[in-house]
Amino acid sequence: MEAGCGQTDIIIEDCVVFTDPYEEADEQLKLEREEEEEKQKKEAEEERKKKSKKKDESQGLTVYRQGIGKYINSAATKRAADSGPTEATEIKKKKDAAYKFGDFSSWSE
Repeated sequence: MEAGCGQTDIIIEDCVVFTDPYEEADEQLKLEREEEEEKQKKEAEEERKKKSKKKDESQGLTVYRQGIGKYINSAATKRAADSGPTEATEIKKKKDAAYKFGDFSSWSE
């Protein structure tokens, strides 16, 4: 005989199963699937709520014209342009007027 085997053979003559392990596994899988479905429904509902909130916020924009700049109020931009030059543009003009090239005699050799 081999070293890893017993001296006598063991023979199973009868087997009785008290509970069906497949039924328990099926019930557990069913519960897990139901929980997953509920979770997905809640997530989908929350996402729909977020989308509806975004739609409500985006509907607050007023379209003034078609094309580029359709959300810009042209009357407001005209008022800003009519207010006159700002201080920054006046300072820039002064700097440009004060600039002089100077003498180029040192350039030639």
